[in-house]
Amino acid sequence: MVPLLTKTLALMKDFFVNQIARIAVFALFSVGPALADGQLTPVDAPATRPYPYKIQDLHPGMPLDDVTARFAELSDDTSTSETKSLRVQSPEGAAFEFSFQDFLRIGDIGMQARMANMPQDSTTAYLATEVLGKRPMVIERGIQKPAAEMPELLELKAQIEGLYGPASLTEINSMSMTLTYAWGEDGFIPDLMGQAPMPFDIPDGSMTKIIDNYQPCLFHTYADSRVQVDFAWPRRKPLMPGCIATYKVTYDVEQDRRRIGFILTDYELGRLHREELDRQILNATENPEVKPSNLDL
Repeated sequence: MVPLLTKTLALMKDFFVNQIARIAVFALFSVGPALADGQLTPVDAPATRPYPYKIQDLHPGMPLDDVTARFAELSDDTSTSETKSLRVQSPEGAAFEFSFQDFLRIGDIGMQARMANMPQDSTTAYLATEVLGKRPMVIERGIQKPAAEMPELLELKAQIEGLYGPASLTEINSMSMTLTYAWGEDGFIPDLMGQAPMPFDIPDGSMTKIIDNYQPCLFHTYADSRVQVDFAWPRRKPLMPGCIATYKVTYDVEQDRRRIGFILTDYELGRLHREELDRQILNATENPEVKPSNLDL
């Protein structure tokens, strides 16, 4: 079992056993602009990412300033972004609320243009909070153009394999292709489906459930694959244990159009971010600094 997963599950178990009544009524809200942002404390910058994959010379973990500079090189248009707020409140009323930039994007053509299947080429960096210095955890690119302007399926496959070699998993049918490159604790995974199972434990009510048939970097119902900013306690599903990152290339045939997608997801960064964000939120709601109000009574 990987050290980070062991540490996270141990933290979950201790908190779950000692404070089950409190955990059960923690609430999570998506709200508008926060009235007063909570203070998140940054941790050290993550280590250099061990995998070779990039999307337009962008990769998870790079500083946000570098992402912004690269976007400026790729497009003369101003990048778009979205800010969200998160509020967590304990049963006793202690609340922690903060705002965060969810993503940074270039090439956004808008909802109406997307619904009309207009040509597009957009690149998005999905960001961590200030805990990881707003560094991206996921890089995604989507291209949609007329068939005549796009490579054929096997031509794209040859180009990608020329860069990274054969994929960990190749799936092709008459209308689509998905190439999945996976990077685990021991490096590149050459055969995604042929891995030995990796056992791990998860809390299941007042019991512990043993998962003994999980294969790293494969998507199962008992492993979370969503690298995003959120909060839930206890975390009943670990975030892709044993998986460092996946790089997926998709190709879809749609009448006279072709869609090509690239998504690079760093699960190790996602786990680091989730563990530290959970810790800071729990600490703030367990040990709040409260000043009396001055309401005119």
